[in-house]
Amino acid sequence: MKKVLLGIVGGGFVIIAGLVAFVSMQPSQTTIERDILIAAEPGDLWPYLADQVLVDEWSPWNEKDPDLEQTFSDPSTGVGAFYTWSGNEDVGSGRAEVASIDEGVSVSTALEFLTPYPGTAVSTASVAATEGGSTVTWTMVMDNDFMSKAAGLFMDMDAMLGPEFEKGLALLEPLGVAAAAARVEAERVEADRIAQEAAEAEAAAEGDAAEE
Repeated sequence: MKKVLLGIVGGGFVIIAGLVAFVSMQPSQTTIERDILIAAEPGDLWPYLADQVLVDEWSPWNEKDPDLEQTFSDPSTGVGAFYTWSGNEDVGSGRAEVASIDEGVSVSTALEFLTPYPGTAVSTASVAATEGGSTVTWTMVMDNDFMSKAAGLFMDMDAMLGPEFEKGLALLEPLGVAAAAARVEAERVEADRIAQEAAEAEAAAEGDAAEE
């Protein structure tokens, strides 16, 4: 009987060791990525990627907690700019800090999740001109510790978070389109002003010539 029990215990250890080894072999990172084509120029969209206050305008998680508490650094742009959040169990709490910027192209932000599940990730938003406007790509690379690797065996993080990324980009689209419309209108007004000044200068020159 003792040998049988020892065999069972030994077999259990082997199974556990095998499971631990299997979990440890899972990817050390998980990547979520979505993109959208927006009828705007990269310059129209850039402020909404670079300014942490404006980024918040298209955050898909705000609607999950109407009482979400946030703080933003001043200034809210540039490397080192940050914001913190604290909310219900759907949004948790954490801190985001701009880690690097490729001006006019991409912004990478270091994320530290505090609750409900501690963890780290890097979120990158990039924009590139393309036919029909600009493509905005939102990517998040999450670090996987042992518990995250184990959870990944039962949860599809892309299926869970991907729709939230899509929702955020959908919220960004009208902001970018509005910014593009405002730019076009400002350019029209400026062109009209320059044309008017040119016409007035020409008329004045003709008047001077007539007097001579």
